[in-house]
Amino acid sequence: ELYRDWSEALGNIATWVKLLLVIAFAGLMIYLIRRFRGPLSRLRQKPQKQVAPEVLFGLDVTPQSLPPDVPAQVMQLWSGGSYREALSLLYRASLSRLIDKHELEFRASHTEAECAALVRARGIDSLSEYFGQLTNVWRRLAYGHQLPPGETIQGLCNAWIVELSDEPR
Repeated sequence: ELYRDWSEALGNIATWVKLLLVIAFAGLMIYLIRRFRGPLSRLRQKPQKQVAPEVLFGLDVTPQSLPPDVPAQVMQLWSGGSYREALSLLYRASLSRLIDKHELEFRASHTEAECAALVRARGIDSLSEYFGQLTNVWRRLAYGHQLPPGETIQGLCNAWIVELSDEPR
């Protein structure tokens, strides 16, 4: 009988301990959910797609700002002596197509080198090579006032047609 009393008492104690543990666990869960409700709510939200910038480095990169035939317009400006304007147009058009056609997510705060690095990271070798060369030529003219040869501009226009134009290859 003593054994049965002890067994019953221990059973009651175990039941109370289980009840206290369940209450403590529930309390802990409520605390954690309330404490971390901000970070937890962000898990449910889909990340918002970043809005493409309309201006990079002071250049309008919207598709509406571009002429229908970019390479022809660039060569016309170049032969008319508007070297900076010509190269600016080619660079703007390239950025615009990289945003629209290749869906690169440039930010308004990116530098030319960061944009070139994003293009490189895309993994399209020919596009990366083209944009790297264009960026170097653009930076030399825009910041170093070094005029590239006309053949370089013609080559960049030809490469633009292959890499970035809407026309099928």
